[in-house]
Amino acid sequence: IFKETLNNGYANNFFALSGNFTTQSDPSYCGLGTLCMVLNAVVIDPCKRWKGIWRWWSDDMLECCYSLEYVRKHGIDFRDFICLSRCNGLTVIPKRAENYTKKEFLQDVEEAVQTYDSHIIISYSRKGLGQTGDGHYSPIAGYHPKSNNILILDVARYKYPSYWCNTDLLWDSLNMIDKVTGHSRGYFIVKKADRN
Repeated sequence: IFKETLNNGYANNFFALSGNFTTQSDPSYCGLGTLCMVLNAVVIDPCKRWKGIWRWWSDDMLECCYSLEYVRKHGIDFRDFICLSRCNGLTVIPKRAENYTKKEFLQDVEEAVQTYDSHIIISYSRKGLGQTGDGHYSPIAGYHPKSNNILILDVARYKYPSYWCNTDLLWDSLNMIDKVTGHSRGYFIVKKADRN
């Protein structure tokens, strides 16, 4: 499946993401880990050193909207993710599943995976996939229309490796209600902001 996906141009953003694969450093940091992976993949300079002389995104740098202690206790919801993305140099188009169709979602996925600089980050319920836990964030790195599957690079690698997920099942999990916001979950189209 992966070979076909790559050969057909439906995983063009895979190598940028996989080369910067991040494992969330705390059970509540899935949003932060996902953001770090994408920020490093699109080569946004954090404008500060990570360690030694290297400038590299790590989740302990993402405190512009909320403290790390707050995120550790509460995680981040859909609106929080938008704030964190924008204040760290990403252009974000947020899409709550309740306002879109599955067809529109798949069109957005198809378009993003064929580029090298645009990414789809999903906010989904693990319950909808039969997994343990509930709200989670991870990026999409491939789409195989023939088998109706999407490749998810799960940032909780200690729990689940990267996996192919049926699009119907994934769409259902994006539509599950987040009890914190009272709205569905959804996805984000993100890319490096143009800062002229």
